[in-house]
This record gives sequence, C-alpha cells and structure tokens, in this order.
Amino acid sequence: MNKFYQFANKVKIVTGKDSINELAKEMVLFGARNILVVSDRNIKKLGYIDVIKKIVSTNTRLRINATYVNVPRGSSMDTIEEAYTLFKDNSCDSIIACGGGSVINTAKCLKLMVATKTKKLSQLCGTGYARKQDDIPFGVVATTVGGGSDIDETASIIDERNMTRHEFSSEIMQPDFCILDPTFVKSLPEDRFLLGGIELLINSVEAYLNKRYNPISNNYALFSIKILSNIFDDFVVSGKLDENKCIELQECSAMSGMALASSLGGLSHALTNAICACSQAYHNLVLAVVFPVCLAERLDENREDCATLLRYTVPQKEWSAIDKNKRAGYFVEKSCTFIKAVLEKYGLAHRLKDMGVERESLEHIAELACNDSVLLTSAKWYEKSDMMKILEMCW
Repeated sequence: MNKFYQFANKVKIVTGKDSINELAKEMVLFGARNILVVSDRNIKKLGYIDVIKKIVSTNTRLRINATYVNVPRGSSMDTIEEAYTLFKDNSCDSIIACGGGSVINTAKCLKLMVATKTKKLSQLCGTGYARKQDDIPFGVVATTVGGGSDIDETASIIDERNMTRHEFSSEIMQPDFCILDPTFVKSLPEDRFLLGGIELLINSVEAYLNKRYNPISNNYALFSIKILSNIFDDFVVSGKLDENKCIELQECSAMSGMALASSLGGLSHALTNAICACSQAYHNLVLAVVFPVCLAERLDENREDCATLLRYTVPQKEWSAIDKNKRAGYFVEKSCTFIKAVLEKYGLAHRLKDMGVERESLEHIAELACNDSVLLTSAKWYEKSDMMKILEMCW
C-alpha cells in the first residue's frame, strides 16, 4: 500500500427512478443560466433531448441556447472544437451532456476549454496542469452503463488527422453532478447492458490490481465487484435484468469510475484505447476481448490480489473450500468464462479480426499502447514486443 496517495471526486450523484426531474434544480444550484446541450443523433431520435428541454423549461431561470448532436463514436478533437464554437457563438454559460462515454468525454473537454479560456484543445493535452479561470456549470444525464466517464476526470480523444489518441486529465473536467435514471438506459439492448457490466467489472479489477491503488479506491472497486458478481449470477439463473438491476449497474458505474480515475487504468485500457484509435470497434467489446488475455498474462505478478478478488465473487463457503494456492487461477478462470459466455450468447465478436482490426495495424497499435499514460501506474513496464504478443493472441 502506498503511504502517499490522492483521492478526489466532487461529482454529486443523483440516482433513482425519475431522478431526471431534479435536472433543472441542480443546474440552477450550480449557477447555470444559458445552456448548451451536448448529445448525439441516436439520443435525439430516442426523444431524450426533448425530455431534457421540457424539464429545463419548467424553471424560468434557465434557457437552452443551443444543442449540439454531432458527437461521433469515440469523439474527436475537431468535434470538441466545433462544439466550443457553438458554445461561444450562442453565449452559453453551462453544459448538459446527455449520452454515453463519447458524448460525456466531448462535454468534459469542452468544459476544460471554456474554463481555461483555451481555443485549441491540443494545448491542453497531458495531465493536470491546466488552470481554471471560469466556473462552468456542468451536468450529465447518463444513457449507458460502463466506463465511469460520467464521474472521472479523464478523457481519451481521437485525433483523426494523425490517427492517434490524446489523453486529457484534469479535475476541471469533472461534472458538477450526474443523474443516473434507469429510464434513460431502458432502451439499451440486453447485450449492451451486459457488455457495460463487463466493462465495469474490468475497470474495478484493473483499479484494484494497479500499483497506484489506495484504501478509498480499493473499497469502491471491491464493493462494485461484489455487486456486479451478484447481478451476473442472478442473470445466469433468471435471464432477466429488472429495473433494480439497472439502477445497481448505474451505481456500479459511478463506483468503478471513481476507483479507476484514482488509478488511471492499466494494460487492458492502454491496448483498448490504441485499438479503438485505429478502428471502428466498440470500446467495451474490445476491452472484453483484450482483458482475459491481459489478466492471464499478469497472473504471476498479481496472484495474491487475484486470490483476494475471488473472495468478492463467490460465496464464503465456496471460497473457503478452494485450495488457497488455486484461488488466483480460479478467479481468472471465472472472470474469463463469464465474459466468453456473454460474447457467445449474443453472437458478439471474440477476436479483433472479427471487429475489422487489420493485422497490418497491430504494430502501430502496439506503439500507441506503449505511449499511453495509463501504463504509468502498471505493476511493470511493457515493451512493444509484450504488446505485440498480446495483440496477436487477441487477433
């Protein structure tokens, strides 16, 4: 355990059925007046932006000055700068993000630009040195589970011109509040729910195994792993995800996000970020394919911690009955078996080549992964050859 660590998370969580009705009140509390709504075309089609407009209109202090719905999957630096222009041209002073990770990361970087009075996002690449000059009220309405982007202070953004990704990290980027209303995730297909849950499990495991861990992030990670394991076990028996399970998944998203933000991530995230920068593959699906290989590769260096994690994924009697020297391997096998079962049940790709990742791009992906800042807190340093070995196995 590190003797020195930092843990900061200022995001107010508003959760439960119909919690969306608190949106206008929260925006006013944080000083908003003229709002830019950031979202994507799919969210607009679902009617969620109309819901937000209706709720905002109930408060005479608030007005939606503009709506930006051109956020692509993965977002991009050009997208964020385009949203920045819209924000400025329409005299906005606050942001509401309604969507998943790409939308939320776009809004976080937009807030970073506005709050620091910076016109070029590329000037803010890096970690934590940006200085805030303005307060920008910022609320999030989450429409997916997974990732924890609605909570953390980081964003990985595609640079389309150079075919790479840039990392941004600053407490300035964090939302003031996040609304977790199951109404806004009920339209997700079942496989997307479970992929989101798998991403939460991976994030929590990575946060716990990371050398930057601390008592606070550990507890968020462990509690999230315990709840997720119960949800997965219930789903295997019932084959259903009811509204309560949706709320629990949203809560785990917040907890795993806080845990991962404190520890940056790890090998799986570095590889996933690089793969998504060079393809159109979905982040959580890539993570589900890459993580089992990475976890197995790192078993020897994380054997004791993996044995501890097993205690939170099986009943006490079952844990006690397993030979202590086999507990770590049992945890790896259990985690990988469940992920594989979900991918097979829904006919999802379980190899990178089935997601459209070109074999010729693996070397470039390995180079990008080696330069990802999330590796800074890994238990060991990974060379390009290490990355290529894992990528070949996943491909």
